[in-house]
Amino acid sequence: MGTPGRVLDMIKRKVLRLDSIRVAVLDEADRMLDMGFIDDVKEILSETPEFRQTLLFSATMPDEIKHLAKTYMKNPEILTVSTDAVPIDRIKQTYIVAEWKDKLNALLKILDREKPELAIVFVKTKFEASKLAHKLKLKGHYAISLHGNLSQNQRDKAIHLFRHGHARILVATDIAAR
Repeated sequence: MGTPGRVLDMIKRKVLRLDSIRVAVLDEADRMLDMGFIDDVKEILSETPEFRQTLLFSATMPDEIKHLAKTYMKNPEILTVSTDAVPIDRIKQTYIVAEWKDKLNALLKILDREKPELAIVFVKTKFEASKLAHKLKLKGHYAISLHGNLSQNQRDKAIHLFRHGHARILVATDIAAR
């Protein structure tokens, strides 16, 4: 188990051999595509036996991931998990372009103007999620962060607090989009 770059490096240094594996698991394949690892993944799969089981998990199925599945899997079965999500036409999305130093004030203006019942604010890093949630709390907003450094129990609690209105603002990395 490892990142595509690390696994490929170990193969090239002859520290890792994949000729006897029975199962290859590609988790978050769409993220690997977004991060530019798709060629590494193809090279890794070419090092595995032809008769292996391949499990591919992806939140989205872009064409390149579909092509990867067709190329490296025999008769792939596609399972789509549906959620009882809110229809997109019932979600109001707002964005503004702001200088880095002005982002907090711009967000506060949006929150004051829109007065959302619930809001999700996406940020790039785990640190930013925690820091922004803390700053929003200091400004009187009921905010909570959601990111990959939290335990599963902490994530579940954050989502529960948000869904039930105990935290009106969820500051999250892209983990919440999944």
